[in-house]
Amino acid sequence: MMLFDFTVGTSDIRKALTAVAAHAASRPENARWWRVRIHLDNDGILIAASDMFSAGMAAVPVWATGDTVIDEGSFDIAPLDVQKILAVFKVGKEKPKDEGGSPQFLLRVQVHAEQFPAESKDDPDVTVPMITLTDVSGLIPGETLEVTLLPPDDTYPDFPSMFARWRARELSALDTVAVAGDLLGRLKTSASAYGSSLILSSHSGSIVAYCGEKFIGAVSPMRLVADYRTSFDETSTAWDERLPRSTGFDLRTATGLHFIDPTDKPEPDEDETDKDTDQ
Repeated sequence: MMLFDFTVGTSDIRKALTAVAAHAASRPENARWWRVRIHLDNDGILIAASDMFSAGMAAVPVWATGDTVIDEGSFDIAPLDVQKILAVFKVGKEKPKDEGGSPQFLLRVQVHAEQFPAESKDDPDVTVPMITLTDVSGLIPGETLEVTLLPPDDTYPDFPSMFARWRARELSALDTVAVAGDLLGRLKTSASAYGSSLILSSHSGSIVAYCGEKFIGAVSPMRLVADYRTSFDETSTAWDERLPRSTGFDLRTATGLHFIDPTDKPEPDEDETDKDTDQ
């Protein structure tokens, strides 16, 4: 039975999977978080993953849909299978698409339920959710990959709603915060997938990151309890000792950086002016 059938740009879904999978749990033993969830509705698809400490979500436009029983819902892919998808489906150099036209490289995604006979005739048949991906960039279908989907987990968070709630909180000034280096590394992976800079904003206890219009992420800052605050104060004092004290300007208000406007023409030296006059 076919559940979902849609076509997306190969480059679009590659970027989204790369950016989001970095935030999934790294071990299958952590079953609840060892998954990448794909949400499908009339507006396209949203791909999300998290391990509780960071989260990522990316939007991917849908270019075509097939005849399916369900037109909205979600399904989960194991991170290892995400790596298989990225390894099998590559993209070449795309020609600029016409306005309103689809990308040159396209991937058809079909989610279906397959029935397999039970080991015992007294037991019911086993239904296994599968996903089949096919390269449909040309006239003739190309590479095909089929993998088994993960069993659904109803306790997995609704990340579209969760990101909406985070964004609804008031923006707050970003004071001194501590963030684990590996969490920042995940955001770096997400930014690299899209080749764009990250924009960070603070929303009452959560740090939300944006990378262009297609990716949104969040990391959990560490609370500066007394020990961390003492450590930071010691670190700050140490840098006060290392940095020069006599600078000739107010360290609190000046950057010490001087920028030159490339359109400004340098004033001629006095010696050069004298030479022109002598001539």
